[in-house]
This record gives sequence, structure tokens and C-alpha cells, in this order.
Amino acid sequence: MERKRAVVAVIEKDGKVVLGKKIQNSQGTLRGEWHIPGETVEDSETDEQAIKRGMMEEMGINVDVVGFVASHTTPKGTEVNWYLCKTDEEELIIGSDLEDARWIMLGEVSTVAGELGQSLWPKEIQALFEKM
Repeated sequence: MERKRAVVAVIEKDGKVVLGKKIQNSQGTLRGEWHIPGETVEDSETDEQAIKRGMMEEMGINVDVVGFVASHTTPKGTEVNWYLCKTDEEELIIGSDLEDARWIMLGEVSTVAGELGQSLWPKEIQALFEKM
């Protein structure tokens, strides 16, 4: 059986990053927490296709993948690839497993994002927010 894969999109625009808040009673580790949005990669998808689909489903925005930042494996064995992304869009339309989504100033991401989510950030992502 192939290992489960996921992608995370650090979407930056005008000094802000998109964070989503998972519905409290949803399935998954980050329920009720503000987090950097991600998506499970479906069978035949590339990472870029999964990001574009996922961000449209969850945030209602089109994104462009700028580049790969980091990778890590979750405690459950999911391979997660992190990408820096851009968008020209500002309005966020929340999807089915989010209760809210908003643009957060880069310097405030680490104070708004939940502790559990941050504990899963690879060191390259932590460094990215420290220098942004």
C-alpha cells in the first residue's frame, strides 16, 4: 500500500498569509485550531494539482505554486510537502471543513496558529516565519 501524501500551502499576499480554522467537531488532528491550509493528495494528482484543487475547495481562491519549501512525515506516517504559494485574490470563501479563514500578517502567524499545528511545522517553515 502506498503511503498517504498531503500538501500544505503557505499562501502569501501583500505581507499576509492565509490561515484556516478547522470546524471543532471535524475529523482530524487540527480540529478547532487555526492552521496553514493543506490537502490530501488524491491518487493520480501531482502536489501542485492537489494544492490548486484544495485551496479552491477550502478557501475559494486560485493559487500559483512558487516553490517547494520543506517536507516531513506525520506521526501517522503521512508524507507532507510544504509549498510557498501566491494569489491575486483577497476574498476567502470557506469550504466544508472550515469554520473561518482569514489573512494574517506574517509577523502574527506564529501567535494565531494553534500550538499543535506549529509543533508539526518543519524547521524550514518555522524559519520562514521568523524571517518573514
